Amino acid sequence: MPIRIKLIIMSLLFLAVPSLLIGIIGYQSSRNSLKTLGAESLQTDVRMTIEMIEALDKQVKTGKVLLEDAQEQVKEAILGKKDANGNRPINPRLNLGKHGFIFIINSAGVELAHPNFEGMDVWEIKTTDGVYSTKEVVRAANNGGGFVTYEWPLPDNPNVHIPKITYAEKDPNWDWIVCAGAYLPDFNAGANRVLYILLFTLGISLLAGVIVILWFSKKMTKPIIQVAEQVKLIARGDYTQEPIEITSKDEIGELVLNFNIMKENQKKAILKQKEYQERIEYMAFHDDLTKLPNLRYIKEKLTQEMQSHKPFTLLILDVDRFKQSNEALGHSIADLILKSVADRLKEQFPSHVFVGRLTGDEFAIIYPGLNQEDEWISVCKQIQSRINEPLQVKNLLLNVSVTIGSVVYNNNKIEVDEFLKHANMALMEAQQQQVPFQMYQPSMDGKAFDRLVLENHLHHALQRNELRLVYQPQVDIGTGQIQGVEALLRWHHPSYGFISPAEFIPIAENTGLIIPIGEWVLRTACRQIKEWHDQGLSFLQIAVNLSSRQFYSQDLIETVKGILLETGLPPGDLELEITESMMMNMEHASKTLQDLKHLGCKIAIDDFGTGYSSLNYLKHLPIHRLKIDQSFIRDLAENEQDDTIVSTIISMAQHLQLDVIAEGVETPEQMDILRKKQCTHVQGYLYSPPLAPENFLQQWDQLLQKANTLASELNE
Repeated sequence: MPIRIKLIIMSLLFLAVPSLLIGIIGYQSSRNSLKTLGAESLQTDVRMTIEMIEALDKQVKTGKVLLEDAQEQVKEAILGKKDANGNRPINPRLNLGKHGFIFIINSAGVELAHPNFEGMDVWEIKTTDGVYSTKEVVRAANNGGGFVTYEWPLPDNPNVHIPKITYAEKDPNWDWIVCAGAYLPDFNAGANRVLYILLFTLGISLLAGVIVILWFSKKMTKPIIQVAEQVKLIARGDYTQEPIEITSKDEIGELVLNFNIMKENQKKAILKQKEYQERIEYMAFHDDLTKLPNLRYIKEKLTQEMQSHKPFTLLILDVDRFKQSNEALGHSIADLILKSVADRLKEQFPSHVFVGRLTGDEFAIIYPGLNQEDEWISVCKQIQSRINEPLQVKNLLLNVSVTIGSVVYNNNKIEVDEFLKHANMALMEAQQQQVPFQMYQPSMDGKAFDRLVLENHLHHALQRNELRLVYQPQVDIGTGQIQGVEALLRWHHPSYGFISPAEFIPIAENTGLIIPIGEWVLRTACRQIKEWHDQGLSFLQIAVNLSSRQFYSQDLIETVKGILLETGLPPGDLELEITESMMMNMEHASKTLQDLKHLGCKIAIDDFGTGYSSLNYLKHLPIHRLKIDQSFIRDLAENEQDDTIVSTIISMAQHLQLDVIAEGVETPEQMDILRKKQCTHVQGYLYSPPLAPENFLQQWDQLLQKANTLASELNE
């Protein structure tokens, strides 16, 4: 039952029951009071009649009035004159009710004055309730006056007997018994009128009470009902309702206020929890740095795409030389590079193309509907074109590139992890082949396994003495003099034979093996060139490549210093080759190169023109030589752009008073072009391939003769 109905019923009960009790008590009290007043009225009427008899009796005794006349005067006064039938009317002026009247009898029971029975002997009359009323009246009068109750016929309807009360008292003058009687219904009429008034008043009060209760209950229960309704909604998780209006300052108002506060706090807590859960969910499926979907999200997306049974292509992008950038510039700059690449990818593709970050410097693109080779090539070129645009990071202008591995899904049954593995195989194949993008082919499965085996074997290559150094001469293009050699690393595997540096160097970089291998290369090269010095080739210098990890290791200077002391090689005969990407962190690069210069070592920039685009370091760092990358030399005779780049590098070196050497020279035509551009030194298969130490000494005379011959031919 609703609380409002309960409140109304309870209020009505609390209002009606006391009102009824008050009415009943009031009725009974009024009835008793009216009975008392009625009895007193009967007594008063009787005694006034006796007083009238006494007054007339005095006149009778003085002779002024005859006794019979005085007695008739009394009878007419209390009743009225007799009519033709000998009956007297009831005196309406007496307050004895409709049927009440005063009558007189004597002690013998004869009616001396009566509306109907005057002159009759009523001594033996027995009323319907078994009472000898006349006898009782006489007895009460003789006892000094009293009341008698009995049933008596109505004056106007003798067949109807009604309870009657009579007061009787004896007149001492004429020996009359004066009686005043009233029928009980008339006697109680006043009390009944009070009852009707009470009932009417009670009804009006109850009606007014109901109206007030309805209004009050509605006003009082409205906020409570609203609280109850909102509690139901809250139980279902609905907190959208507006706060409940506070209409009073009592306990209910305080309840509503506290409920509103509680609901608002609960709402805030739930919203906060929801935001926290959404944040947790977002963090679980997104990369915190780039805000792109992470590996987990990518796998879910791949699952969804596969379940749709529609073709799509997965492209995995790897940022080239990112580890070097990370080591050179620090994590903060590297993170900015990743964010910039992510932003460019998001901006480049429409919303239906899914872009995510796998791990580290790898990104994934899920491209629906892309399954045609020409379309795939176009997309890859667009990606690389956009990524290759110069990237401004703080005060640096960087050249960033990516390598792409792809795999097509054509409703073939394959697991997500296997599908990702295929894309990674394609990426590794592209990196191995040094091509910008590669599509997965089933034949790559064996290569991936071979790379894994290769990585495992590389961990033991140093201990098993499988690594070798070969040396390629560096020649003065004008004089034909061999002025130095570059130490190049080779791996001779007992089972696989010679393994290309393009295969194992990236593995060494990724695994960190490049640090111990690089230290071994530096020590071995310095020991070998010192040995040749001791054998009469003291003019030879040795060029050794430093990896990015070596360059940014904290103990590089101490390692170089220790090896020079250990081998006895003069520091001036050691040239350390670094790449442009190592220059991105100018503060570290400057300090490291200055420390190397203080040791007496020379510094060459390897693969110049292919990496870090800022040339600011050339005038601020102690650089001795620039090495023109072989990619510019390969098509030098046919490619006008390569020709322009080479001319620019040589001119720049001359103006900065730096030596310059071109690597990868394989034809006399290339050498002739370089000589005309005033390139001072060259290195390449035109003069000699890289040679093992023992072959280098054996072929020294031939090498020197070939270099001199080429120089002579150029000078002719």
